[in-house]
Amino acid sequence: MVVGESASVNVGRAIEILRGLNMRAPAVATVEETTALEALGLVRSFTQEAKGSLETEIGRLGSVADQLRGLSRSIDASAGPIAVSSPSAGAPPAHEAVRALTTQVEELTRIRALFDSLVWNDATSRYLQITLDGRRTLVDLAVWRPRVGDLPLETFQRQMADLRQGFERTILRAATVVNFCARALPYLPPDLRTAGVILAKESLDPERTAAAVVRYHQTMPWSAAPPADQLLAATLLAAIPEDPAAVVPRFEASWRDLLAHEPYPEMQAVLAASLTELSPEDRARALARLAAIRPNVSTRSPVALLGLSRSMHTVEEASARYRASQEALMALGVAGGDSLDAAAAILASSPMLVPVLAERVGRLLGELRGVFDPPIVAAAMLSSSPLEPNESHELFKEAVGAVSRMNFFDLTLEIDDLALLMVYGSGPEIARFTLEGIPPAPGPLVEPVLARPSVWYTYHDFWIHRPRALYLRTHPAHIHTIPYFG
Repeated sequence: MVVGESASVNVGRAIEILRGLNMRAPAVATVEETTALEALGLVRSFTQEAKGSLETEIGRLGSVADQLRGLSRSIDASAGPIAVSSPSAGAPPAHEAVRALTTQVEELTRIRALFDSLVWNDATSRYLQITLDGRRTLVDLAVWRPRVGDLPLETFQRQMADLRQGFERTILRAATVVNFCARALPYLPPDLRTAGVILAKESLDPERTAAAVVRYHQTMPWSAAPPADQLLAATLLAAIPEDPAAVVPRFEASWRDLLAHEPYPEMQAVLAASLTELSPEDRARALARLAAIRPNVSTRSPVALLGLSRSMHTVEEASARYRASQEALMALGVAGGDSLDAAAAILASSPMLVPVLAERVGRLLGELRGVFDPPIVAAAMLSSSPLEPNESHELFKEAVGAVSRMNFFDLTLEIDDLALLMVYGSGPEIARFTLEGIPPAPGPLVEPVLARPSVWYTYHDFWIHRPRALYLRTHPAHIHTIPYFG
């Protein structure tokens, strides 16, 4: 049998074997399956002689531990109560002996853990042990098996590797944007990193988008827009894959249309930038829907209203879904306020049925408590994903790991915000693996879809990033804010 063929264990069998080894149940892996899993680094095999050698080594653990305890007590007794904390207390040879015995105890303890994890496999007449990579693969399989079906295990592992590399490539592109903009724009890295992730998701050319952000920020007539609005608006414009010379007139037309409907709206620059990607006809329809929805909902947030107006539902349905979402969230114990309104707007804009969304939010709330404060907005964002709640949460954890591994943060409080932004919405590389073959979300598409990534990004910026940034700026004594204030 060719080596490559022997490694063709399918996902279903891999779960059975790895789960059994993890629970230390008798293994039932064939010779070919064992060889395949060993080649992938998921299991290790030991002969009976090797296990006997381990058992012999473990037999020394008790005597070595007794020696260590006795020597430590004799040193403490000879040193006395005053000299115990002195660096020169006790004889140096005795301390060296303690360190050597401690090292032996640690090594023998590891050997005992290895010995205890061995499971006998009749087919190979060997003992098997699941490795750390095997446990990680088992977690991946438990989450994604319903999505991927019964693929060959190597294919599944390759897809997972592609997913993780996709996160890392996205962060590298975002870092390119941050480094370019930091030299030309008056913003600190925590703010630029959010813009960098947005542009890294929307374009594979970070140099072009970074140059576009700088150009828009430096040349547009922002009037009295706050700096945070200017940066987000410039980022949304730079995400449009067109020549700035063609985008600027459309942005100015969007601003004029917005002012014609709302003479003094908040966040004019951001709302106008988010409308720029629409055609004049769709922009007029979105603004007309916004005006029709406003009297029917309790929120007055322009971001929430714009999201509802650009949803795929009719005006009546969007309004009814917003109210139903509010009631469903309050039934989950969510307190009223801006966070409730924001979460209700996010859920109402989703294509899924409100009861389905409420159940998904309830499953995610417990996972996100302590990560976001309050967790309801982040839970609503992940619940509106076409992925199952456990899949969305696993993808979020993968993004957290990528941000941490790539050191793409100054403050630990940034990590979760950036990770949520990476998995919320869509992108050219993220979820290429997870979104393959996903069935349509339940719920009819009543109107042509007006929602675009700009709506997702304004949700995140206003309801996740800005509250956290405000906290950091108003709590300078907090240890996490020290790099933020230089």
